[in-house]
Amino acid sequence: MEKRTPSFGMSVVIFLSIVALLGVSILVFGAAPHIPIILAAIIVTVYGFRLGYTWKELEKAVTKGVSHGVPAILILSLIGILVGVWVLNGTVQTITFYGLHVLSPSIFLVSAVIITAVVATMTGSSWSAISTIGIALMGVSYGMGIPSSIAAGAVVCGAIFGDKMSPLSDTTNLTAATAKVDIFQHIKHMLWTTIPSLIITLIIFSVISFTTNPNTVSTENVEAMMATLETEYNLSPFALLSPLLIIVLAFWRVSSIPALVIGLLAAVMTTFFTVPGVTFGEIMSTAHFGYTAETGDEAIDSLLSLGGLDSMLFGVSLILIALSFGGDY
Repeated sequence: MEKRTPSFGMSVVIFLSIVALLGVSILVFGAAPHIPIILAAIIVTVYGFRLGYTWKELEKAVTKGVSHGVPAILILSLIGILVGVWVLNGTVQTITFYGLHVLSPSIFLVSAVIITAVVATMTGSSWSAISTIGIALMGVSYGMGIPSSIAAGAVVCGAIFGDKMSPLSDTTNLTAATAKVDIFQHIKHMLWTTIPSLIITLIIFSVISFTTNPNTVSTENVEAMMATLETEYNLSPFALLSPLLIIVLAFWRVSSIPALVIGLLAAVMTTFFTVPGVTFGEIMSTAHFGYTAETGDEAIDSLLSLGGLDSMLFGVSLILIALSFGGDY
């Protein structure tokens, strides 16, 4: 069948229809992006038929598009497994505990940016950092007499920076997959804009901190979180071996998947030292289904109940659907 060249007018109509469909579905009805993208793909497929393409040709384009996302899917799967093991062996808890030690009453806003950035980087989620550590820091800001809007700004700035710089972030991996680049290369190139932005942010919050006269600080919420972490978990610098190893491998330009596999093996080995009596079956279960914290502290339990292969299936399915929609022929 002879193929027709799409007209500019019809292309604009299709484009606007897709934008409207996605916008209404996500913004008005609050739908997850998966189904709206599938509906958009159906619209484009029908248009492809009208242009003379056969289903086999369109299917080939979809398959080719999805193939570009296979590395990202493998990375996301490894990340989910890795995070689950990291929480089990105390890596995330140790980093969070040390991060809270950075808190300084004299430069609270700067500390808030740094703490939330660290937590978001290690969890790969800005929302987790904001809703847990961020909430605790907001309580501290009230005790210091710092306007809640300014404190919230510091928390959000740190969390968004950490999320964008984290190789554990689903959105960062999705972006790298869409652009067809290595995740570490993607993060490396983002540093050119994110690091200057972070520096400017820290300078602004430093000026605000030194030009205000806060009241006596009350760090009860943060101290309670630190006490819970210290009591419930075996905090050890040894637990930091896996993330440090991944950072070193990334610096040596080792590819993402081998670096994550090596980091995962290191995390599994350290688990036997940091969690006495743990079995290999427990490690495998956590790697698949994630870790569920049961400390009794709502903020800590919310922060540490994460990880596992299952937790990444939302991102994996989104990558499959998005790349099939944007498949190249």
